[in-house]
Amino acid sequence: MGKYLLGFVARRDGSSKFGPLNRYGNFFSYSGGWRMSEEKFMQNISWLDDLKIRAAYGENGNNAIPADLYLDRYTLSGYVNYSSYDLNGTNNSAFTGAGLYQLGNPYIHWETNKTTNIGFDAALFHNKMTISFSWFNRITKDLLAVPPITGLRGDALAPFENIMEFSNKGIELELGYRNHIGAVSYDMNFNIATYRNNVNYISNDSTAHIDGNAYAPTAFSLTRSVVGMPVSTFFGYVQEGIFQSANEYTQNGVTHPGLSAATAAGHFRFKDINGDKKINDDDRTFLGNPHPKFSYGYNLNLNYKNFDLGIFLQGVAGNKIFNYWRAYSVFPGAQGEGANNTWSTTNTGAKLPIWNNIASSDATPSSFFIEDGSYLRLKSLQIGYTLSPKKAFNRIRIYLQGYNLATFTKYTGIDPEISTGSATNIGVDFGGNYPISKKFVFGVNFGL
Repeated sequence: MGKYLLGFVARRDGSSKFGPLNRYGNFFSYSGGWRMSEEKFMQNISWLDDLKIRAAYGENGNNAIPADLYLDRYTLSGYVNYSSYDLNGTNNSAFTGAGLYQLGNPYIHWETNKTTNIGFDAALFHNKMTISFSWFNRITKDLLAVPPITGLRGDALAPFENIMEFSNKGIELELGYRNHIGAVSYDMNFNIATYRNNVNYISNDSTAHIDGNAYAPTAFSLTRSVVGMPVSTFFGYVQEGIFQSANEYTQNGVTHPGLSAATAAGHFRFKDINGDKKINDDDRTFLGNPHPKFSYGYNLNLNYKNFDLGIFLQGVAGNKIFNYWRAYSVFPGAQGEGANNTWSTTNTGAKLPIWNNIASSDATPSSFFIEDGSYLRLKSLQIGYTLSPKKAFNRIRIYLQGYNLATFTKYTGIDPEISTGSATNIGVDFGGNYPISKKFVFGVNFGL
């Protein structure tokens, strides 16, 4: 093992997804380590077998966007209004024309991820215990995404831009231990990580915030990213309960869109954030953070004579999920479990609004749809038995392994492990996610 470790990597990547102005990107990585346990002043520490201090900085580029977005894109389909014209002047025959489909941006360039990592690795007590600790700061610079666009620019889709910089700063700790108790030998590993996400910068070419995708049935975006807060923070109204009567609506004194004293009973009551006695866009606020406070995992392997057992647990804690699919799965008229728990004069403690179509505002993004996304999952469980050596084989092992056997969570959706693939829609559950499947595997290993 070397006492001093150094590494350097330089890359120059090119992508045809970017225009001639910004086709290439340069990315560099550096790393260094010092194995302190090899120094003379560390030799007399009997319980320390290995200690290495390390630091690294690395860059990599991202071009995960559709091709040719640096050019204006046109279409012959009917997507674009007024793209056909009656060239013959007969008033009954139109020739299909080309219309602008999406605006191009010749200045888009590589999105860059810059990661700094400082930590140490140690082995103690004759290598029975291992410790690995890291502090990291990952900065995503020039995020490639589509910002809000003013209607003055026409019907075409907005162009991709390098619109935002955000950081993930945190720590990781991994502990390992192996030993035996009589005939039972074991080794286990536990890891935990926590990070804080923060928007550092938003391009001057876009607005003071970046909204996520708009979702039906209300065409509101569910997230908003602003400088100084986490990316994809949930955004909407604060739901304060359900109006129980016309008198309650009148005493509340806050005008709700689509409601009156005569129709308010059974519909959601929202908080008047700015105190102007009416509910409108100015009353939307930040509702929750999709980023977990920490994530963790635990792995245990046990061996007793010819038997072996392996367990792997994984989970996250402290994150929220915007379960907007509830507007379709449990709202009045839906067929999902719990859809019948709607408000009525004989069911005033219901969680869902009354069964009618008077107020579409019930489905507007609000704290009603925010849920705890914490979970603990039994990712893997394996049981095996090794047979005595045979003439043809020196080892035969039979095993049964199960995957995703149990998930412990308060989340009411299909799966708390949500992924949209979009940095500005993290933690949004709008259906389309397949339930995680259980899997069982039976196998035999032969050793010659």
